[in-house]
Amino acid sequence: ARFYRYCAVCHDIAERAPPNFLAGKPDEVRARLAHCAPRIFVRLSMWSVEAPQRAKTPMPPALALRAHGMSAEQWRDNEALSAMLSEVGGWLQAESGAAPRLADYLERGYENLRPCLE
Repeated sequence: ARFYRYCAVCHDIAERAPPNFLAGKPDEVRARLAHCAPRIFVRLSMWSVEAPQRAKTPMPPALALRAHGMSAEQWRDNEALSAMLSEVGGWLQAESGAAPRLADYLERGYENLRPCLE
């Protein structure tokens, strides 16, 4: 539900760009979210990195947060962001057997991570 609330405006669409991982039936959405988990993890985690050091734009972008009445500062400390990161982290840990670390994904390079949708 959190992903729909904060991500659906851009990701529950018919087009494939930006990745439409929230489009479709619930089972399809769950599979897409799990498949996109490495990139989602990086994008959500970018909120914990100071702006000049960010490798990618954080998601949801600051502009989208305005629709929820939040500033970037409020979002960084928001329970919803923590919960989303925890959920994505759980998917990644179930897949690899290890807790995900942002540094590991950044070392590999965002563009080298599994493509969100194939």
